[in-house]
Amino acid sequence: MTAKRGVEVQSPYEQLLGDVRQVIRGARFKTARVVQSALIQTYWDIGGLILDRQERHGWGKSVVERLARDLKAMDGALGVSPQNLWFMRQFRLEYQGEPILQQLVRELPWGQNLVIFTKVKDRDAREFYLRQAAAGSWSRSDLIQQIKANAWSRRGMAVANNLREHLPERQAELAAASLRESYDLGMDKPMGVSEFQLVRKLPRDLKKHLPGPDRFLEAVRPSKEAK
Repeated sequence: MTAKRGVEVQSPYEQLLGDVRQVIRGARFKTARVVQSALIQTYWDIGGLILDRQERHGWGKSVVERLARDLKAMDGALGVSPQNLWFMRQFRLEYQGEPILQQLVRELPWGQNLVIFTKVKDRDAREFYLRQAAAGSWSRSDLIQQIKANAWSRRGMAVANNLREHLPERQAELAAASLRESYDLGMDKPMGVSEFQLVRKLPRDLKKHLPGPDRFLEAVRPSKEAK
């Protein structure tokens, strides 16, 4: 890389290297999405098979235990715990008759899906968390934090009121800035955390310089003239 009048200029080779890396990263992402969708479809199908056979033959819980045991005995690679088989059954049961949610679950890994259908029972809340988790690339821990903060019921206010308690330290500063600039807390807008991921590398001591929740809410409260 060379400097021209204070501006760094990439050499043709450096440009090639960057372009190839970008193509590889894009391919990895697309591959991961395909694998993820196929895995979710597999769990959906297994859950449907279990439900169908239980209803058809009047089988109880013992069939799931036996199925897990026999799958492991026949092929260790196919082994899956009874608990996971039950989760697959519940996954199918919870989303039957919900075509919109059935599409949304394909956008998330199994771990995030598991959190949503086991911890969130309201149908609209599930849609909210499915959409927000996919749009914001939430990790499993991010998702759990948002559910604990009751983000669905309180939208942006849930995060604003619990800025330090419910978000990692590395996320706090730009969370406040992004909320203040991009969200009107008087409006019924869903709250995401994709903005928070920009500050992962901030030093820990920045937290002591951040405004508290009261100062934050005062900063974003609409003025009387704006009402």
